[in-house]
Amino acid sequence: MKYSKGARVYWIDPDDNHSTGLYDILKVIPNDDETVYLIGDGYSESEVPEHELVLKRKQMDNHSITTC
Repeated sequence: MKYSKGARVYWIDPDDNHSTGLYDILKVIPNDDETVYLIGDGYSESEVPEHELVLKRKQMDNHSITTC
């Protein structure tokens, strides 16, 4: 598990890139292969695998993403 509940992450949506953006981790769902996270932005929620997420640094905002 790389991220914890409450972390702010950037999701790179592999399907249509329409949902790519900033989200909060709402729930961590352990899995044998790869941890899955329930993420949400206040309007929608999605379950996504860990490899599609990038941690967002707290000092950055407004979609200016710096990764760790």
